[in-house]
This record gives sequence, structure tokens and C-alpha cells, in this order.
Amino acid sequence: MINIEIDSPDVDVRSGTSKNGQPYSIRNQIAWLHNGKKYPAEFKIRLQDGQTAYPVGKYTVDPSSFYVDQYGSLSLRTVLQPAKA
Repeated sequence: MINIEIDSPDVDVRSGTSKNGQPYSIRNQIAWLHNGKKYPAEFKIRLQDGQTAYPVGKYTVDPSSFYVDQYGSLSLRTVLQPAKA
């Protein structure tokens, strides 16, 4: 099982204008992957437009995160679900 921890509700927002003149906004939240090593690994979870930040807590990866992309490859769009106690 993949164990993920959110320890802050803070969201990093980067916005601007693309080369073709379209505005964009990228919202990331910091999470920690507990993968059996001595220390967890820090990574970013990209939040979808309109998605609220994940509350502080422990999570697992929701099965809906996995999908087959347009090229027939397995891909991941990280969606978290609260971990069961």
C-alpha cells in the first residue's frame, strides 16, 4: 500500500501567460511518500482547477488515479483518499 502524508494545507500557486497568450495557473501541495525507507520522500501533488487543498492527515492513492492515456500507456493523475485507521 502507498502511504502518503499531508502535513500542511498550504498550496503553491504559479500563474502566468502561455506563449499563445492563454492565462494559466498551476496549484501544487507538498506531500510525503512513506515508502519503507528511513525517511519519507517529499513530492508535489498537482491540484485540479477548483479543487480545495487536502487537509492535514494520512492518505492512500485512490484507484481512480490510474488511467490509460491516449497512447495506451498506464498513467497517474494523483487522487488521494483518507487512510483507514
